[in-house]
Amino acid sequence: MMTERQRCWTPKALPMDSGSFFTGERGFRLFTDVADFVESKVKEHKSRIFQTRVLLKPTAIVVSNSAVAALLFDDGSEYELGYDDYFKRLFGDTLFLVEGPEAKLLRESLRPLFAESMLQSYQVELRERMRRPLADLAKCPRVNVYKYFKAQSMALCLDVFLGSSPNGASAQLKEEIAALVSTHWHGVLSIPLDFKFPMLMSSAYRKAVDAREKLVKLILRRLRESDDGFLGCLKSTKMSEELQVQFLLLAVSALIPKAFASLMTSFFCSSEHWQPLVDDDGIISDENLSNVLLEVLRLYPPFMGGRRVAKRDTVLDTYLIPRGTPLVYINMGAHTDPAVFPDPHCFRPFRWKHENSGDQRKLFTFGGGARTCIGYKLIFSGWKMICRILISEFTWEVDRASADVKLKYLPVLRPKDPLYVKFRPR
Repeated sequence: MMTERQRCWTPKALPMDSGSFFTGERGFRLFTDVADFVESKVKEHKSRIFQTRVLLKPTAIVVSNSAVAALLFDDGSEYELGYDDYFKRLFGDTLFLVEGPEAKLLRESLRPLFAESMLQSYQVELRERMRRPLADLAKCPRVNVYKYFKAQSMALCLDVFLGSSPNGASAQLKEEIAALVSTHWHGVLSIPLDFKFPMLMSSAYRKAVDAREKLVKLILRRLRESDDGFLGCLKSTKMSEELQVQFLLLAVSALIPKAFASLMTSFFCSSEHWQPLVDDDGIISDENLSNVLLEVLRLYPPFMGGRRVAKRDTVLDTYLIPRGTPLVYINMGAHTDPAVFPDPHCFRPFRWKHENSGDQRKLFTFGGGARTCIGYKLIFSGWKMICRILISEFTWEVDRASADVKLKYLPVLRPKDPLYVKFRPR
């Protein structure tokens, strides 16, 4: 809704790309080279908000830090998520899809599971479960770090959220779930065409829907047969069994493993910039490590961004956004907005001690506002703990300089070609 002040002046129309219905399409370039797309379009339009065609639909692209904050901190009166048509059939009424009072109720039900008081117990479990996989790093001639940490994170998610064990029947269950999760995730990235020809072929989206149905049955069975660990805590909440299953479906999806693998890969990729902060004994101060990780989140956010749809005519950073307009916000663009981050493309951990002290809310890797990732403190503290173990126990060599790493942006940020790291015990 426009304020009284906004009614006193006429908002500007969004700068637009030229081109016809087909020649104006920019989706391919946006999704394949986000950084170059953002920089070139900001320079062309002299604005960090502009309109282009994405999947043949006029779409507002938002890379202004303040405008992205306005989208994420909106209370739901101006914008809606606009994900239901595609993701709801694959994930159901899970936390990142529901809106309004239902979303608030669901978050309140889950909040005790991610309270500060729970972090220490989670960290103890994480340290114990990751001890052997981390020790094994030095046994490999070289490690594809994205692939390695994705596999370890997937196993960890299954262990923590479903309480499976690496021995006996649970190992078979873990393999079955992991295979279904992979099929389910491929559907997330596919065009939502739902068809199936018996004995012949099915679309990737159809296979994902089928995989989801099988996953739900396996998760429900596990939920009903176990009262231990995370499952026991989840069952103690006020959530219905159906919502518990939907949450677990998201928790064991490929979303978390891919995001964590992306963060770990970026941690190694950027290490040439921050290794001078580590002394000869593998010690780095807590403040310096936190600042390094914040800078990794700023320059290498795992997810490209997100989407909103204007519920009514509204104004965003002086621009008129007509009702029904889809908006795509880009984290990397918001994190390199020079209005907030001086020398935006330079890896400078000390900015978080000086000019950007207290600006963590201007990082949108974990979302923002009422829809901030409910487990972000758990994720950050666990990531920090693993990075500290790696720094204290290993030195390493990355197979190429960060400037030579070409990136892919979907489904998560990662090198186009595998990044290999050679680990040596200290």
